[in-house]
Amino acid sequence: VSSDEHSVMEMVRHEGRETAYRRVGDSGVLYVHGSGAAHNVWVNQYARDGGSVAVDLSGHGRSDDIETPAGPETLAAYGEDVAAVARQTGADVIVGNSLGGAVAQHVVLEHDLPLSGVVLVGTGPVLSVDESLDSLLAEHFEKATEVLHRPDLLFHDADPATLRES
Repeated sequence: VSSDEHSVMEMVRHEGRETAYRRVGDSGVLYVHGSGAAHNVWVNQYARDGGSVAVDLSGHGRSDDIETPAGPETLAAYGEDVAAVARQTGADVIVGNSLGGAVAQHVVLEHDLPLSGVVLVGTGPVLSVDESLDSLLAEHFEKATEVLHRPDLLFHDADPATLRES
């Protein structure tokens, strides 16, 4: 997905770090990306619906990084990111894809937010990574990300006009 480097991001400070998010109109839906992505994977949704927010989880996009080992601590930190943005914006529906769906489930179970809905896409409560991909990521991270970002493998590029609008 092409970066929307020129979009205006807002920040919320929580837990000693800043989490970036992109708001379009009045907040209603909060979009949570998967691993290795950022808020702009949702550009085709948030650029059109007029009432949404898309977050950059810690260590992704423009959000501060976190010093936690992969596992429950990281999931909890991501949950804090989403809860902080939901509170800041008043979003009451969370949409999560892949890792974002696991984060959304964590938020529902661990945070007292007045949500009216949750949409989970291609996710589960525990996400595993295929051993060969895990090995490739550990040994050749740049190559792995190139493979994962091949056209139409994981993400679909938005048309240039939609990117400009975002």
